[in-house]
Amino acid sequence: MRGLAFHVTAAGTAITGNYGSGAQCSNVYICDNAVYGDGLSTKTLGISFSGGARTALGLSGLYITGNEVYDISMFGIRTCQEPNNLRHAFYDVHMDGNTVRDIGHIGMYMAGTTAGTKRNTINRNLVYNTGLDTKIHWVGDAAGIMAMAAAGMDIMFNESYGNKDTQSGNDAMAIDIDWYVDDIDVAYNHTYNNMGSGIGTMANLDCFIRDNRVENNEAATICRGQIYVGDYITPDYVPPKYYGVNNLKVTDNMIIGTPDNKGLFYADGKDGRWSGNEFTGNRVVYDGDSPNKINYVFVGPSISWYKFADNRYFAKSTSSFRCLDGTDSILINTEDGAAKYSGLPTFDAWSVRDLGSTFSVLSDAAPGKPSKPSATFENGELKLKWTNPADNFWRCNIYSVAGEDASFDYRDMLGKSDTASFTFEPEHNGIYYLVVQPESDCGVYGEALRLTVELK
Repeated sequence: MRGLAFHVTAAGTAITGNYGSGAQCSNVYICDNAVYGDGLSTKTLGISFSGGARTALGLSGLYITGNEVYDISMFGIRTCQEPNNLRHAFYDVHMDGNTVRDIGHIGMYMAGTTAGTKRNTINRNLVYNTGLDTKIHWVGDAAGIMAMAAAGMDIMFNESYGNKDTQSGNDAMAIDIDWYVDDIDVAYNHTYNNMGSGIGTMANLDCFIRDNRVENNEAATICRGQIYVGDYITPDYVPPKYYGVNNLKVTDNMIIGTPDNKGLFYADGKDGRWSGNEFTGNRVVYDGDSPNKINYVFVGPSISWYKFADNRYFAKSTSSFRCLDGTDSILINTEDGAAKYSGLPTFDAWSVRDLGSTFSVLSDAAPGKPSKPSATFENGELKLKWTNPADNFWRCNIYSVAGEDASFDYRDMLGKSDTASFTFEPEHNGIYYLVVQPESDCGVYGEALRLTVELK
């Protein structure tokens, strides 16, 4: 199904598939369509695939790509399964390259999925202005992109902003890896100006939040930090190992800005079964004027957080540094030499917990432009090299764009590098327009290096 327009005006769904017990299907393509409704006035869904209770495969190979979905009162694009604590209706699901906007509840929502021959993907989408319902068709859930009751998924290279809470006080994150999930990799996303957190998660196992840019979110819902981590709130509905948060790696993110009385990183919950979680290598930037009104890190009193290490903190003044962490000494990485945080509002008190961390004055200085580029192609791989700038430098972001002077955002990103080189496998011969953009420790971008490479 490609290149069509679907206008849903009454209660219903523009494009739907329902896979009950025993039904099986494979390789369904929904590409490059326009799907739209009349806003919040009628109860509508955009693209929806659902599965009933089953023990067998329902749908293998679902490709929802390149669509524009907008003015829908419920969900823009989704897979779901009833009951929603099952995860085996859908394999190899790909929701990539879509634009989803002006949605009453959740923009993009993947549930009931398990990895098959490929990982499931929600990649390179633009999602904004979701959670707009004012209880006309209220179901409470609100997020730009959500994964729930799912395993083996990448959520990468997305831009998401302006997401609200359906007047529920909950969620309103750009990206939510919700309950009963494992092996979800949230990486290389740009999330900003959301009512809740930029990225939030709860009740998961072996997941990753890495290499994202998370900035200037309001944290005005129960999600009280730029990155928020919580646990499961309805016991006995999923296996006990998913009640808490275990082996979550929050690494190498750029985290900027927070309102008063919130946190840049905020973890809280009621279930004590948290273990193995790490917050390492992040850049944590407070750009406000009231350091006594925020926590750089908040860990609630009923949970534990295993490891903090090698994080870089920044503020306009280094005279005060507030965190809250009551994790017991026996539950932290004492084998590395870490010690319990005393609670004093100084960085020296925190640095014995966050080993290798630093606290510096915020700088708006941009890094210099990368120089001396070269490109070689060998064994199917294109390898770029350059010289990194000497000052105010953290890493380079690498993009592939449409032309020599084309604009770019995270949907065009290939990856990041702090080693002055980057290697990837081109999909085809022809001309590639590449951008190497330097970024400072404080999140300031420098002048980009542009390269044109022709592969014959």
